[in-house]
Amino acid sequence: MEAIYGQSGSVVAWIYEQVRFYDLSGRVVGWLHGDEGDSYRPVYGIDGSHRGFLQDSGLFRDVDDSAVAFLAGASGGPPKPPRNPRPPQPSRYPTPPRAPRRPRNPRVASAPTWSTKSFLGFMGNG
Repeated sequence: MEAIYGQSGSVVAWIYEQVRFYDLSGRVVGWLHGDEGDSYRPVYGIDGSHRGFLQDSGLFRDVDDSAVAFLAGASGGPPKPPRNPRPPQPSRYPTPPRAPRRPRNPRVASAPTWSTKSFLGFMGNG
């Protein structure tokens, strides 16, 4: 699993096999869609709602295109804080079936700011 960092530099979630998002307790909170070569891969919540995008630069962006979280090595966007030590990876709960995907929101111009949403808020779980 790869750590997802919030704007404070702490691990806020995990991504597994570049497809599933897990919260810190190991529960699936969403899905990544599209091919790894796509510059903006759509992010969907567990309920099938479109939540935003994972930019190929390693930034998670909400539907307003503000940065929500980042992967190690992310570039561009707002200044990123130093990363805090990673907690142990959680045990993964069983993967629930995917809900049907709802229509995607249109992309808007990138904002050089952080979103007011937490990662779990972005995913519709917080």
